[in-house]
Amino acid sequence: MKAEIVMLFAKIDEAKEEVAAVLKSNLKTSVRRLSSITGSSISTMWRALKAMKFHPYRMLRVQKLETRDYEKSRKFCMEELKSIEENSCHLMNWMFSDEAHFHLDGGVNRHTFRMWSNENPKWVEKQALHSPRNHRSLLFEGNLTRDFYISLLQTQFWPEISNNGISERIVFMQDGSPPHYTKKVREWLDSNFQGRWIGRGSRSLVWPPRSPDLTPMDYFFWGYVKSLAYREKSTTLEELKEKIREAFEKVNDDKEMLERTFQNYERRLKMCLMKNSGHFENVVKNIF
Repeated sequence: MKAEIVMLFAKIDEAKEEVAAVLKSNLKTSVRRLSSITGSSISTMWRALKAMKFHPYRMLRVQKLETRDYEKSRKFCMEELKSIEENSCHLMNWMFSDEAHFHLDGGVNRHTFRMWSNENPKWVEKQALHSPRNHRSLLFEGNLTRDFYISLLQTQFWPEISNNGISERIVFMQDGSPPHYTKKVREWLDSNFQGRWIGRGSRSLVWPPRSPDLTPMDYFFWGYVKSLAYREKSTTLEELKEKIREAFEKVNDDKEMLERTFQNYERRLKMCLMKNSGHFENVVKNIF
């Protein structure tokens, strides 16, 4: 038995050297890939990583912030928190909007971006990205163009909120993607919302650029909907659409969940200020 233990430790020590050599060039190498490269079993790779005190850390993709973004985010968060403090119903009339792509071969992969380290690296991968409470939705095939977007606002969105008697009090939020920023769209929003729309180019309410971690659509809605829609693989577009509709209805029926989501918005405003208007998604769950 003693000889077997010595052999096991010797094998792990040898594996540690091989693992260290591989991870030196690529910290994102999977355990299965390590096993293939070294010729050792997966269980040996896990033992070696444990002996080296290495742990898998999930990388977080975020939008790269420009220097001028920090002050805009700070100002926005401070003004929002002040408005919430002065008026408990401040967010009741807000309507956040966004678009997301769904594909038949899509999925929610939570393990794609991971790296190995013997200490928490506390960094995120930055890149330029171009992706009572209730919600309203519209499904369509193809890409969102500027012409389609203005048509959607005029023929679908506005009649819907007008018929529901909320068009005069809604504060409409949109992000700064190109289809949203055309002159025709901004003029239409100025004319119909008259100072009650938030986004790039708004004369009164400017949403801070590159800040998806502040909008419920990004930090909750799409991830939750896709986790439901992709739970089982769809074979046709109609089947996928039906699953998306069912996911939307599940969100709409859970008023407590929607209320918690908006409460989380206020907490995120505070966290943004605590992090000096920088990224905070990687720590927000640990704080609140």
